[in-house]
Amino acid sequence: MRTLLVTAVGAGPAYAGISTGITLPSFEWDPPPPSTILENGSQQLRISPTGSPLAFQNFLRVGDEWKPATLANNAIVTGASFPLLTSRVRREGSSVFCDGRGNAEGLDGKGLSYGWDSEITALSHDADAPWFRFRTTLHLSAPVKLRQDSRIEPQIITWLSSSSTLMEGQSGSWRRVLLEQPTRNSLGTHGNDLPAVYLLDQSIGAETMMYFDVGDMAWMSTENLPRFLVYRCSSISRIEREGTQRLGVGLLADQATGNVLPAGDVNFTYFLLHTTAHESLADGTGVRSAMDASSASPVRRKAYLAGLRCFLERVRRRHGGRLARQERGANRDQRVHRVARLR
Repeated sequence: MRTLLVTAVGAGPAYAGISTGITLPSFEWDPPPPSTILENGSQQLRISPTGSPLAFQNFLRVGDEWKPATLANNAIVTGASFPLLTSRVRREGSSVFCDGRGNAEGLDGKGLSYGWDSEITALSHDADAPWFRFRTTLHLSAPVKLRQDSRIEPQIITWLSSSSTLMEGQSGSWRRVLLEQPTRNSLGTHGNDLPAVYLLDQSIGAETMMYFDVGDMAWMSTENLPRFLVYRCSSISRIEREGTQRLGVGLLADQATGNVLPAGDVNFTYFLLHTTAHESLADGTGVRSAMDASSASPVRRKAYLAGLRCFLERVRRRHGGRLARQERGANRDQRVHRVARLR
């Protein structure tokens, strides 16, 4: 029997008991004040307290315990120009409101201080899809010079787990199913379809979905990062110095066409959903059994992925507001995908 060792730095009780053969260490973790905790379905989102950088960690209920579904200290926006230090955190109903200050570099090379505010909401009106909505707005009095060096900014990354590089290669990476967007044609050109990503990780028994409201992020252009031309909704893996390998999903980019973030109100808006793998998400179909690499054929897996894409499309229509239009053309015609049922 293979044993996969996965760590969750800074997390509470380990994400154990979801998948057999998984051994996870426990960590001491002081929970933030109750006012910075949001529960939605079987999820509990813990938001960093006042005086610290704006970050979160999501948990899933397993039995009577909360198990970490992500690593600790996930930044709302990733990049050197976005150190969002919180001055105030308050909860009102199903939302948490945060605000504070950030520092970046202006086009003149001098420091630029800016204010920001963030609203994190538990969308609990849909019991089958208890999404968390993140909307963070930067109030820029002048354009920001982005630091486009070895790592592109801004990106949105949710770090999920960490494991040894040995176990990642031998076991972990073989037990995941990824549905990424946008699709590409035979020449590698991106389309402008659904801006979402889905990851099934059977190593820890969890599913992750993220949807990005690019229609609300109007700052994207050739002056920085044109949406869907350089951005992709996918997974990312990063090797750490101590020999571990982190896995995350998000809105990613490996190149930029410019380094200017325009002045004014700059929004970062996206949705996050975690669920245990045994729960059904695609039209009532059990995703975990369907995606088991040891039993499902490639044709069947593609059919279930098509069903998941249809599910995410319904989420986009419900929560996304307006369609995300791409600079070079209109959206493609919508297609309906049906799920084939395994016998």
